[in-house]
Amino acid sequence: LKEHSRIDIQRNSKDTGNNGTYYQSTAKVKVLGIPLNEVSVQSTADHPNLVENDGTLSAGDYEATMLSSSASYINAIEIQAPDFLVHPDEITSPDKREERAAQGKSNGPFSQPYSKGCQIMKLADFNETIDILHDIGFESNDTDTIKIRIKDPKNE
Repeated sequence: LKEHSRIDIQRNSKDTGNNGTYYQSTAKVKVLGIPLNEVSVQSTADHPNLVENDGTLSAGDYEATMLSSSASYINAIEIQAPDFLVHPDEITSPDKREERAAQGKSNGPFSQPYSKGCQIMKLADFNETIDILHDIGFESNDTDTIKIRIKDPKNE
């Protein structure tokens, strides 16, 4: 099943990341083209400090690695080239949570995702997506890969 699985992200033209229009796009785990779920995702970059190589990912096909953890998230998915993550809207790494708490910072959920190009889901939606991928046989082990397809109405 794994080789016939992917995550499809359908960007919505209203998903601008501005004026509170977050989570307007959708993500689906598909096996043999059959959707197993549908969740909301913030798919556009909106961070006020975007720099070179940051920004909204172009529509297209990507290879992604199932990570056991990143600096801030457990079970993040790393989209290869240009190395952005699929992650939840709150910090889930215990070490990072502890560090932020000591600094008096919130661990989320964040009302404004501030994406630099990452695909951000609400925590429950992210966990649902990861659980489905694990049920299919993917492991968050830093080596398993999954295909991600991003579609954008501007490019169709």
